[in-house]
Amino acid sequence: MQKIIMILVLILFTISLLSDETGSISGVVLDKSGNAIPFAAVVFRSTEIGVVADERGRFLIKNIPVGEYDVASVSPGFAMYIKQGVVIYPDSTSIINFELQTTRVEFECEFIPSNSSAK
Repeated sequence: MQKIIMILVLILFTISLLSDETGSISGVVLDKSGNAIPFAAVVFRSTEIGVVADERGRFLIKNIPVGEYDVASVSPGFAMYIKQGVVIYPDSTSIINFELQTTRVEFECEFIPSNSSAK
């Protein structure tokens, strides 16, 4: 009986060593009215981890090393929003939703008068 218990303990220990120490996040990027922001970027700051949301503002990032991160979302016409202290747990998916605020986009351009003599 002790041999069986010892074998089971060794098997469980081996399985725990082989399991990935990664997790995932998923969520949606919305505007302040609750409308999806298609193709918004979602990135883990100070890493190379990131993804672009789909046409419904939804995203999923897998195989993120376990730890604590600052996660940002941004899209043209919207201010960047950063969620600090997002914890990634092993073999788990954390739900992270973003609500981006609109921002004014400014362009610089010179007015070039048309040639009034051209007909």
